[in-house]
Amino acid sequence: MADVESNTEDEYIPEIDTVYRRGRLLGDMLFIEKTPVCLEVINPSDKKYVILCAGCSFTHCHKGPDEYPYASVLPGHTYNIGKRGLGICSKYFRIFYKRKPDVNLTHVVYQVPCPSRQPVDLDDFHKNHFRAAMKRDNLRSVWQQLSVAITHPDSSLQPFEKRTQYYKKAMDQVDINVKLIRKNQPNVKIIFLRYEHTQKPLIYEFSKKFYKKILSDYCKENDITYIYEKNFNTQWFKKHNYGVHPNKAGAKLIADKIKEYL
Repeated sequence: MADVESNTEDEYIPEIDTVYRRGRLLGDMLFIEKTPVCLEVINPSDKKYVILCAGCSFTHCHKGPDEYPYASVLPGHTYNIGKRGLGICSKYFRIFYKRKPDVNLTHVVYQVPCPSRQPVDLDDFHKNHFRAAMKRDNLRSVWQQLSVAITHPDSSLQPFEKRTQYYKKAMDQVDINVKLIRKNQPNVKIIFLRYEHTQKPLIYEFSKKFYKKILSDYCKENDITYIYEKNFNTQWFKKHNYGVHPNKAGAKLIADKIKEYL
């Protein structure tokens, strides 16, 4: 695929502090780091778009001044339920539909998190354990085993021996999310977005087939639009000054590509 270029001059990009309606949209229990999990943005649009954006920190992207969520550049009314460190799980989709049962979505954009963000234990399906890192002493994620230094006590290459099983577990979670979305919004258009972590070599090697083959095949079989741009990865974004967690220019680059499929 061709390199993606972006020109942000003379284009409307909302100021995040003025367009966000910061409120207790999903309930007090979901406030994390004093920031509500769900943020709403309303932008000018010639069509009535109502878009739910979900994923990990690459979707969340409002931790500091150098980050900017692509959701805030999309046209229409967007809900951003991206969560820092999140893996593939249905927890925040379920909470959104419970708290916002009357929202009539036109699109769901799902930036599918890395499949390594799951428990090392293949029999562990706890909704709070699909994360990049877990702080409890007796729990470890695949991400933790592959991202730490080789001398670290958590370091292990065992995930490569069970990669097929971890892929299946990840795809089972993807399928749960898709069925949940379609149960609540039968006519919604689902768009999967690949934004891949390529700066950690073992994480990249573990995950690359998942994004390029496994997830792609699933989308073809289930009538899901899949945005797979070779440049949508952390290494390329950092090199071209778009931010590892996208900055304002990076957010616009991603949003412009998503707009092609709305």
